[in-house]
Parts: sequence; structure tokens; C-alpha cells
Amino acid sequence: MMNDNDVILAGIPRGGTTLTCALLDRLPNTYALHEPMRPSRISKKDDPDFICQFIEQYFRDTRQAIMLGEPVVTKHIQGRVRSNHVSNTFIGGKRYGLTVKEPIVLDKPTSEDFLLIVKHPSFFTAVLNYLVESFRCFAIIRNPLSLLGSWNTVSFNVRRGYAPNAQRFNSRLKAELDLLEDQYDRQIQLLSWFFDQYTTYLPDNAVLRYEDIVSSGGSVLSSITEKAKTLQEDLENRNASSLYDHELMRDIGRRLLDSQGSFWHYYSRADVELLMDI
Repeated sequence: MMNDNDVILAGIPRGGTTLTCALLDRLPNTYALHEPMRPSRISKKDDPDFICQFIEQYFRDTRQAIMLGEPVVTKHIQGRVRSNHVSNTFIGGKRYGLTVKEPIVLDKPTSEDFLLIVKHPSFFTAVLNYLVESFRCFAIIRNPLSLLGSWNTVSFNVRRGYAPNAQRFNSRLKAELDLLEDQYDRQIQLLSWFFDQYTTYLPDNAVLRYEDIVSSGGSVLSSITEKAKTLQEDLENRNASSLYDHELMRDIGRRLLDSQGSFWHYYSRADVELLMDI
């Protein structure tokens, strides 16, 4: 039976899922965990029932640990889920992650009906067709060109056009990416796959745009929990960040505009062209 207080948060890497977790984690009787699971431990990667049971057991065990005041695993920076987990400085031309993944004690006042949100962008997106039957599921998206701009600054696998946690559970995606030699072609193919999963398996009201999260100060997250209506944070839209290579974005933007993908369901070509003109 579905527990409405257990929430799956999918989304696109560098798309605002970490910001979403940080905002939701500020709410009373609410916990948002940043990639706490280890998908590599799921032995039956092609078995929908096994995957859902694995995740359901994780939610049960984690709920019990929180209620008992025991440590739970999450990615964090100095014991807190932060709004951004990547450095703003470059080392060898790349920005690196700042988080550690280890147990921490979550010590806010809690009742048994607390909301538990778990974020795993690539993994949850890959098995979304299974999860929607058993969980409340949401996804965070962002302007496709700003995503590509960010991907090309970081040390993560998406920079090369790969998402191992997604490819492990989606053989079709792996095969499609393996056919492409150019990293930017792989990036656009991977990006299209993420968006396609959301148009296929989620209603539009469960797909939340980074831009709307920022402009609303977080209150648009009331789609996940009514408590988010109280959020009025002063947030900065980083779609045109000075950290991005804007000449590269213009080049990739032209490829993006010539492509067909489910990102055009949520964003217009004008949204992309606007970033190319900066």
C-alpha cells in the first residue's frame, strides 16, 4: 500500500534536485535525503518487484532509524543538506563535488507521520516506470541549455555524456549512448532521455521546473507538500552563470535547437535562444 509520506524525487543531474532537497529539509516534520542509497547493491536490476521492494524496505528502515534518533546515511556538507554541492572554483578545468556520503543524526522534532523525501536523480529516473505504481513521484527539470552548460563545468560522468546509475537499469539508454562517439551528441541524447522519461511516466503537475522553484522562493514545491507554501526564500537563477562557457553553450545550443526531444514539451526554443544571446 502506498505511503503518501514517502516521496521519490527524480530529476536531471545539475537540474535543481539538491536545491529542492535543501528547501524541503527546512520544513517542519520533513526530511529530504540526498542520494542515500547504493543502487549498485540491487542485484536484480531487471526485476520491477525486487526494485520496488528494495526501496520500500529502505523507506521503512530509514523511518525507524529517524524515529529512534539513529544516524542515517545521506550526502551532506558538514552535517547539512546544502542547496549546491559543487565547488565554484575550478581545478584542472573542472568543478568538483563537495559532499561526503556518511551517516548523520537528524535531530529536528518529529512525529510518526513525518514526510520523507529521497532524491536519486539518475537511478529513480531509470526505474520511474516501476516506481509510479508504488510511490508519490516527482521530477525536477531545468532549461536544457543551462543543464548542458553546467554539465560541461563539472567532474561528473554527465560531462562525458554518461549516467552510469541510469544505464545500469536501462539497457536501451546504454546502447544508444554507446553508439555515439561525440561527447556533446551523447549529452544531448542523454538529456533527451531524461525528459522523455518524465513526459512518458509523470503528469505535468509532478514535473517541477527549476526556474519556477527559484522565482517562487520555493513555494511551488507545495505540489510535493502543502507546507512548502510558507517558503519565501531569496533564490538566484543561475541559468546564465558566469561559471559556464558561454561560447561553448552557443555551439551546443545550435545542436540543441536542431534536435528533437521531450525537453521541448517543457521549454520553448526561445528559452534556449535567450541563453545563447547572453
